[in-house]
Amino acid sequence: MKENHFNTIRDMTNKRIDMERCFSIWRVDPPWHPWYFKGLNKKRGAGKGSLEYFVTPIKANRMIIEIGGSLSFDYLYRTLLAIAESLPFPAIPVSQELLDKWEAERNEIQEKNVNPLRWEYLIRNNIMNCHRYTDFYDIEFARYGPKIR
Repeated sequence: MKENHFNTIRDMTNKRIDMERCFSIWRVDPPWHPWYFKGLNKKRGAGKGSLEYFVTPIKANRMIIEIGGSLSFDYLYRTLLAIAESLPFPAIPVSQELLDKWEAERNEIQEKNVNPLRWEYLIRNNIMNCHRYTDFYDIEFARYGPKIR
């Protein structure tokens, strides 16, 4: 996320939500990672390009902003949906009930799984030399399964 994405979220939150009845908390760090860029039609080499802007890398399933207070989720949904659509990656507004439901579904799938060889187990223990075919991200985010590729 770039600085302008943070500004968009802040502006939408301040305009559309009554901050006397609720509060918001950032759940990600401010932009800290430098992004360098060489101009177009330049020769290769000659060192690192000039600094363009700072970004914040966001992992999958990360909460960006938390809004709480005496407002219902139905009241906040349209604002959160507009914020989610303005982000440069797929995002959705979620409530605590929705998070609990997803957790219950994930636990139910793990309990009903009769296959002893799970994707995470295969990757962690290098079964049949699977590290030869897997990527760093497959190993790092093994719980998400083979769809990560």
